[in-house]
Amino acid sequence: MKSKILKTICLLALMISAFSLVASPKDELVKSVWSASPPTIDGSNADWPAETMNTMKKFGIDYAFKNDGQYLYVLFIFKDRKFMSTVQLTGLTLWLNTEGTDKKTYGINFKERRISGDELIAILERQQGPIPDAQKAQLKSKPSYLLYQGEVIDKKGNNLTSTALAGSLDVPIFRLQPGKGTALYELRISLKILEKLAAELELEPGKIVKIGFEWGGVTKESLQAKAGELGAQSTRAAESQREMVTKDEEREERTGGRAPEFSSIRRGMEKRSFWVDVQLAQGQQ
Repeated sequence: MKSKILKTICLLALMISAFSLVASPKDELVKSVWSASPPTIDGSNADWPAETMNTMKKFGIDYAFKNDGQYLYVLFIFKDRKFMSTVQLTGLTLWLNTEGTDKKTYGINFKERRISGDELIAILERQQGPIPDAQKAQLKSKPSYLLYQGEVIDKKGNNLTSTALAGSLDVPIFRLQPGKGTALYELRISLKILEKLAAELELEPGKIVKIGFEWGGVTKESLQAKAGELGAQSTRAAESQREMVTKDEEREERTGGRAPEFSSIRRGMEKRSFWVDVQLAQGQQ
């Protein structure tokens, strides 16, 4: 009797184990393509042949990887507006993990930033050293600049750029090409960008690294923008129906009735992410 019970328990354990394997598939393995000549980081897919592309159907995204002995190049294309969430406010973050897990330890956030001439001078001097006064005056002559540099962050979003890139010119760079309901990101990342934070995080050709893409989510700016949008819609509706409602109803319409529910404001602001295993190319293929 005991042996039958033991066999039954073992069978159930095997079934549970098998179900777990089916329910939790491994991240997809994709291969980076060796780049004989570095692509131009200009927000275009002209340097990316169709055979390099991979697709994440769940989010309507195409993506691809290239690398040489110095850099990893990434193309990331949103093809469906409904999956873009608040990427314009949060930026696109790439999490890099060389330990074989989907663990967010260090990543790089790529977000378009508008900065002043003084801010640009400070950034350039950290990277290149002192700038001549004449060049400073020229940089200050413009009211603002768009900065396309990635920032190294930890899992809490703290900016570690000054630590990871101290005295380095190999800052992560990118370009963004927005379209009608679409957006294209083209990125360049040094393979040695994280080794100053942890020696085991050095990337090298031939190595497999887990890369997580993450974007969107609720931010203070996105909540303010959504609330303003809903408020404007409520005001327009009230004005168009002014002659058709009673005084009490008119007052309710003018004030938007109840404050928009938080859940409705959050709609379209989901944080989205997915991970892939990427095998870096090694030499000319």
